[in-house]
Amino acid sequence: MDATPVVKCPVCSEGELYILTDQLTIPYFGDIVVSTISCPKCGFRSSDVIPLETRTPKRYSVIINSPGLMNLRVVRSGTSIVRIPEILARIDPGDFSEGYVTNVEGILRRFRDILFQLIMDMDQEPASSDVNEKKARASELARSLGYFIDGPIPPGEQITLIIEDPMGNSAIISPEDGIVSEEVLSAREIEELLSPRSGKNTVNGP
Repeated sequence: MDATPVVKCPVCSEGELYILTDQLTIPYFGDIVVSTISCPKCGFRSSDVIPLETRTPKRYSVIINSPGLMNLRVVRSGTSIVRIPEILARIDPGDFSEGYVTNVEGILRRFRDILFQLIMDMDQEPASSDVNEKKARASELARSLGYFIDGPIPPGEQITLIIEDPMGNSAIISPEDGIVSEEVLSAREIEELLSPRSGKNTVNGP
């Protein structure tokens, strides 16, 4: 798997972008290629996941209410939207959106990292009642995600992880039937998901 230089880096305009590909077999999903481009000069890096077979555009959802579900495999391509509706959180595709293979815990950690970054950004803003309220809410949401990531999950608590991919390149995978819900996306839903978006990750408390 030798990395091959392809073009000048669009971020620093000095280094060369290198591309590295690796083929994997994901049980209950199939063969995929993980493609990574990087620039040694400035450190820019972006990855994506490409299935080697045509897949149906779908919405996958799973209710997380026990520690065992944190290990469910997740294939997320750069064309998908990832959501946790209980906290109004979503990761949208962007120009350099990351694709990766992880598990439910890895996805929740990414959302918590976004919250931590939001808190750090707000620490740089002038103090106000509005900023303090947003920081308190972000801290509360990060703490709530921590119960699922680090345990224990409070009795009766649950969150829903949803992945929608208009290209069909993503999935939440369970070896057991009935754990993950799958829905084929309608033509209208596919059109809406493919419409231009900001590519920003957002977490907003209700």
